[in-house]
Amino acid sequence: KAARGEGDEAAEPLMPEGKASPPRPRSKRNKFWQARRQQSGREVARSRASELRMLRWAVAFPLAAIALLVANHLAGGALLSPFSSRQEEVVVKTFEPFDPRRIDQAIGLGTRYLCSAADKQGQFNYEVKVRKNKAKVMNTYNVLRHAGAIYALVDSCYFNEQTASARASYCGCAPDTIRDTVQWLVRETVLPIPDLGLVGVYKPHKTHKSSKTVEGRLSYRLPLGGQGLAMIALSMANQVQPGLVEWDTVEQIGNFTTQHLQKDDGSFFTFWFPHKEP
Repeated sequence: KAARGEGDEAAEPLMPEGKASPPRPRSKRNKFWQARRQQSGREVARSRASELRMLRWAVAFPLAAIALLVANHLAGGALLSPFSSRQEEVVVKTFEPFDPRRIDQAIGLGTRYLCSAADKQGQFNYEVKVRKNKAKVMNTYNVLRHAGAIYALVDSCYFNEQTASARASYCGCAPDTIRDTVQWLVRETVLPIPDLGLVGVYKPHKTHKSSKTVEGRLSYRLPLGGQGLAMIALSMANQVQPGLVEWDTVEQIGNFTTQHLQKDDGSFFTFWFPHKEP
């Protein structure tokens, strides 16, 4: 009974004489933390070794550079002269003499593209992605870029110092494109501003798909850059095609910008939200 533990007190298990009791097995938890301590020690050692290597390089490079400069000075500059002469030779061969006619060519290509990118309603293809030699017009638009494109088109064909023959080679399409795109800008973006008695340039434009929802209507805003670019585009277009836009429209956009977007310190608000609470 005592051997089976059935007596009053359980007996200790009998061990053969001359043999020590076997060690208790280490628990898995202790093994885990021991491994973690060993791993942490190795990481610290590696980190210290890496820091020592970086320190050696950080000291070696400046010392080597100083030694090279001193040796070059003592040699009268002959030590580094082959490298400097080779660098000058490479620069001369890389930059060829610039031909000003390349600017005229770039203006001509850009003007032709703007004319071809505008449809009959006066809207530009804002974004075109080319994949596998196929062009796809994306369904995105930016009113500010529309006004900026008009400004660039008018400037390239009417205000740059090109000869008449140079302008005639690529500006034949410009008058119709300027007329159509200006009319689109006024028709789609220049609208009354509630409670102000003025008009301004809205973003997104009137027929944008988001205007069909409440959230879309609340997103309508008048951007500062849109007012500025529109005033430039409309005033320049009016100079080359008189009567294309009423000057009162341009004046109202300017009054809105200076009277409501401009702060007392001379800076400006970035946006004006007419359909949201102040």
